[in-house]
Amino acid sequence: MNGNRCDQPMNQGEGQSLLLRYYYDKDSYRCREFVYLGSRGNANNFLNEEDCEATCPVVPNPCAYGRPLTNGQNGPIICGGSESCPEDYYCHIGSSPETTNCCPGSNDTCKLPLEIGKGTEQLQRWYFDRKQQMCHQFIYRGLYGNANNFITRGTCQQICQGFKFHKLNKTKKFFWLNFHVPQFFSPLPLSITSIVISILIRTLEFILIVLHCIFCPQMNPCGNGTSLADKEGRRISCKASGSDDCPNVKNPCEQVLSIGYGGEEIPRWFYDANYKKCLEFTYGGLGGNENNFLSRKSCEESCKGQKDYCPHGDPLMEASGKALAKCGVDDACPRGFICNVIDGKNTTACCQDPANFCLQPIDPGRQCKEFETRYGYDPELDDCVYYQYGGCGGTLNNFETLEKCTEICCKND
Repeated sequence: MNGNRCDQPMNQGEGQSLLLRYYYDKDSYRCREFVYLGSRGNANNFLNEEDCEATCPVVPNPCAYGRPLTNGQNGPIICGGSESCPEDYYCHIGSSPETTNCCPGSNDTCKLPLEIGKGTEQLQRWYFDRKQQMCHQFIYRGLYGNANNFITRGTCQQICQGFKFHKLNKTKKFFWLNFHVPQFFSPLPLSITSIVISILIRTLEFILIVLHCIFCPQMNPCGNGTSLADKEGRRISCKASGSDDCPNVKNPCEQVLSIGYGGEEIPRWFYDANYKKCLEFTYGGLGGNENNFLSRKSCEESCKGQKDYCPHGDPLMEASGKALAKCGVDDACPRGFICNVIDGKNTTACCQDPANFCLQPIDPGRQCKEFETRYGYDPELDDCVYYQYGGCGGTLNNFETLEKCTEICCKND
């Protein structure tokens, strides 16, 4: 089929295979998953999201953590006006409607630190400085900010300057006491919209927090429900190194990011199921969920994900994207993949064939962060050579260490 591959419609093709692929959606300017049936189709078909984004003009994900909330058509919700964001999300106001989405984050807007973000935009914004109890102007770069980001000074003052930061001597802890019921402000268009239900909910939450502070010696650290107690009503403590002491309701690695609440700024790590890797975030000190780790190492050990299934690269997944595509004597992997038996896991996975990816070109990709040294296999030399990788895109002929590149790709003498 002729023409720009990015303009072609999504085509599942024909056959009996169920292959997870990515296509470019030109209406939303984003790369999306689809199930490829194995043959035919068209050129708008990418092995991974990075290749798709490197080829087609995508609208960047504006969220600092996780991905924007999507609608029924799997498109990002454009917030503002009548479209508000649910709990644990806030409306990120970008430079265009495409980057004005509901992002995961705290609703405690006025407690958050200044975050100028990243990008090339020069947007005049306002933030609330809780130490000085004042709104100040700053230049926002357009992406990866937080909820303490207002279009006008008036909006910042109306929402945040009714909050006072006090110290309660009995508990030796800091609390936000609200002497003014904030209104909800719509960023698009620039008009003030009062939502009575939101006010009632916020007022009720405030009353409950004040009552809790008066009658309880400690604030409840749990994001949902109450902490586990013994027969005498004393809170049961557990080790910070893991959650094995506590009954588990849901796999922590499957839980969405929750930064909690409180006045703390604690560096933590969470597992992003979409990107299948551990990312850093700032924890508020109270609440949140179990997808909250003290270090990258503990996060990766708890949420090993896919990286242990294949010697290099990700395994083939089923159409749902949540289960491995199994293989065996009677179920061969599709072309370009080989069946790998995983030691200690009593399972198999279809892994990309080194005979293919070791012969792919050494590609520095595109720069999305600082360049770093990687190693690629050169078939003419039958040896691995180093190069500078830009951080995004490229090919699978890309190894973090010389030893791994040599082990997988070089011929045995």
